Amino acid sequence: MKTSFTLYWIETPSAEENCFVAARSKSAAARYEENGTGFDYGDCQATAVRVLDSDWIAHYRRNETPEDITAPFYVQPEDLHDLGVEWRIVEGDDVFEYRDHRFVKQGDLNYLASLGDEPEVTVIRAVTDLLELIKQDSSNDWIFRGHSSCFWHLKAGAHRSLTADRGDLESLINQERRLLNEFKRRARIFIQSPPSSDWEWMVLAQHFGLPTRMLDWTENPLVGLYFSVRDRQEISNDGMLYAYRHGVQGIDIESTTDPFAI
Repeated sequence: MKTSFTLYWIETPSAEENCFVAARSKSAAARYEENGTGFDYGDCQATAVRVLDSDWIAHYRRNETPEDITAPFYVQPEDLHDLGVEWRIVEGDDVFEYRDHRFVKQGDLNYLASLGDEPEVTVIRAVTDLLELIKQDSSNDWIFRGHSSCFWHLKAGAHRSLTADRGDLESLINQERRLLNEFKRRARIFIQSPPSSDWEWMVLAQHFGLPTRMLDWTENPLVGLYFSVRDRQEISNDGMLYAYRHGVQGIDIESTTDPFAI
């Protein structure tokens, strides 16, 4: 009877190379990482985390050839949740927790930023470092957005909240229109000077929490930085400050009266 697969944490001489490997033995797991990264024999140390369910393995390796099924394999961080392993990012490092065990992979983008016409990797350790970096370029070209968790994607509220099928664009737009029209109907009795266009209505709706296709940005990096840290007590992951160089003129809302046509 073949030995079942076990999930192993692999410690390497380079902390940024630490990883999870599924293998049938501790030595096989360590050797798999050594062979894959060029470390010398004995350089990597494997720690057993948990035995893997055969159904999980079959699903995870469903696209592999029969010849590869018995070989060790890497388990990616985004796939660990189903195994009961929690993944967080703390001060740029990947932190994994399983029961009473804690494993750390050094982040390869700790405090890094890339701005300007000729981007360079720059270490930012203080707010003053960020402001000095921005001064080196035209500040009017940049907009900023802060997220309390680095796992959150740049996705507008409508795309996060509405239930249309991902490929059904027309259905999504219809839902957006219905929501905005309902907001208009209910809001009119509360405002003295109603907005004059759907653009203005959408801005107002966004302000009061309606999911729209708009994504809030700011020209002030400190405002974006505030939103990246304001929920630090409730969210255990690192925040994220996005900097985007748009390089284009704003949308002419006079000639594009329908925001849903874009």
